[in-house]
Amino acid sequence: MASGADAAEDGAWKWAIRKRVWDALEADGVARDPRPVHHRIPNFDGGRRCSRLGSRPIADLLDSQ
Repeated sequence: MASGADAAEDGAWKWAIRKRVWDALEADGVARDPRPVHHRIPNFDGGRRCSRLGSRPIADLLDSQ
């Protein structure tokens, strides 16, 4: 586990990625209520389908491409 300045640096890139994803969900119009999506795990179009895909073994997902 990082401490001090290392921990702050590790967290900075994560927040930058999160902000880009939140901004893209809003800009592309796929974000769903509750809004705003920032600082939460957002609902989005296709979210239920993604959750079902996440429960499948990775080999099945690769074979379906």
